[in-house]
Amino acid sequence: MLKKITFIVCGDYYRNQTIASIRFGKWGNPLDVDIRFIKEWSEVQELTCLKEYVFLMKSGTVFTNIELFFQELSPILLKTGLGHIVYDKKNNCVTLNDQALLIRSTMIPKTFGFTTSLDFPNFVKSGKNIHHDYTPTFLRKANGHTKIKQSQFGQDVIALHLNKNEYFNNFPKESRQYKVSISNIDVSDPFVEYKHMIENTLWIFNNEYLDIKNPKKKILCTAGGIGWLLQTANQIHICDISRIQLKFVEQVIDKWDGKNFGQLVHKFILKNNVKHFHINLDEKQNSNRALIKDRTGFINAVNKNFLSLLKKYRPGVSLESLKKDLQNKKITCERKNILEHVQRYQLTEINLSNIFDFKYNYVTNHIDLWKNLISPATKAFIKSCKTPKKNPYPEAPCELVNLAVPLNDVREEIMNIRKYLVSHRQESGTGWSSFCIHGKSYDSTKEDSFYKDKRPHKWTGEALKNMPRTIKWLKTLGYKSFDRVRVMCLDPKSFINIHRDRTDSRLGPINLAITNPQDCRFYLEHHGELNFTPGKAYQLNLVNYHAVINYSNEQRYHIIIHGNK
Repeated sequence: MLKKITFIVCGDYYRNQTIASIRFGKWGNPLDVDIRFIKEWSEVQELTCLKEYVFLMKSGTVFTNIELFFQELSPILLKTGLGHIVYDKKNNCVTLNDQALLIRSTMIPKTFGFTTSLDFPNFVKSGKNIHHDYTPTFLRKANGHTKIKQSQFGQDVIALHLNKNEYFNNFPKESRQYKVSISNIDVSDPFVEYKHMIENTLWIFNNEYLDIKNPKKKILCTAGGIGWLLQTANQIHICDISRIQLKFVEQVIDKWDGKNFGQLVHKFILKNNVKHFHINLDEKQNSNRALIKDRTGFINAVNKNFLSLLKKYRPGVSLESLKKDLQNKKITCERKNILEHVQRYQLTEINLSNIFDFKYNYVTNHIDLWKNLISPATKAFIKSCKTPKKNPYPEAPCELVNLAVPLNDVREEIMNIRKYLVSHRQESGTGWSSFCIHGKSYDSTKEDSFYKDKRPHKWTGEALKNMPRTIKWLKTLGYKSFDRVRVMCLDPKSFINIHRDRTDSRLGPINLAITNPQDCRFYLEHHGELNFTPGKAYQLNLVNYHAVINYSNEQRYHIIIHGNK
């Protein structure tokens, strides 16, 4: 069901907690969901490419268990709209509370979010209520209409559904138990159990590919898994929010014999009565908890996985030499969130792990510290773009280009290739990833000189399979030949630090916005801020320095076209 829904969040109040409850399951498992953000309900009319259903919710509404919430909604209920019906006995009228509303995307009234006049169908309300006497379980259409001069929130939605489906339903009690509005003062913290679990969880191995940094002097990282253990820097500063994880790091440093890692782990779990632990074999999200029942099997599996990771990330290094090297390092551990310390380090000295895809950071609002990662030079550059200096080059910094983009088709096909996106120039920013529609291969996203091979540029197999309509459109643009054509994604709360891509002045690649959240900003030297909106394209002169900051909570998708026209 979740894959059929676009979640639309209105407002800023408790926004991080609302996001956490949508993007993650109760215990933090990431979910593949489509979320959009608006400031006023009337902005719903501007949204495109919506899925079959829309769940419109006021910021501050949170799911305590989003997966169970939707399991409780039967197909019969989904055929009609679902909202928080409020009955006004004095005036015999009904409205909706705007904390949550679930309807088909084709059933969004053109008047949604506006006050208007309308013919409201007469109705019969159910005898039963969800709670109190003003929350009927459903409404049924009756004969006749009543003229409403100035509609209140949701009345146009109810009217549309009654006229078409004859019914409109309240959210049933079974689903309501998994959703609360934390703006209500009598609602306790819905994330207490989750936070307690995370703060007492042991990650034996990482559930992701490791990022082994190369700086010799210092590095900042979390304690999760063995990423910290395989780093090469002389000074390792570890920040983590899990008490048990930090205690485990201390045990590895003090007690590990440099041979039997699995035995150390097994003993640690039993001695400390660790209830929440994840082994994560083969760098995959899998707790493998059942292994603990078989002591020998557990120890062997952990040792085998450790050796495999050591061979992959530190080839030629033995367990004994790793232990000896560990004794010579200066290791500092603090029970703090890593984002509280990033300003002391350069990006190349920080192993960010998966902190931007971590429910805990949203629940606790630590995610808002992401701006600490932006370089001082970039922040100074952004200020300078408010009053750009005179352009010293004969060519303009940019030119507007009209490409007549089939936005819905392209956006829909970009959703097909998200699993192929690869990290792009991590030294330049965070959350930047790319996919080649046309190039050496779908994952060869950098300039040709980086690969030092003679592979030709062509439509990649992954693009031909998943983006045929986009390719068909690209072929109409009049290019004699294409070089790299890439989808570029910038994640929420991510950025590309100040840089330039060439030293000679000329108008080069075309940068086309497929999605561009309102709070995603592109700054270009000698021009200022570029006014990107979906479908808008600029040909850029990349001798000029530029930077991009995605302040929003949505992914930004652009296409960059290199070629001979």
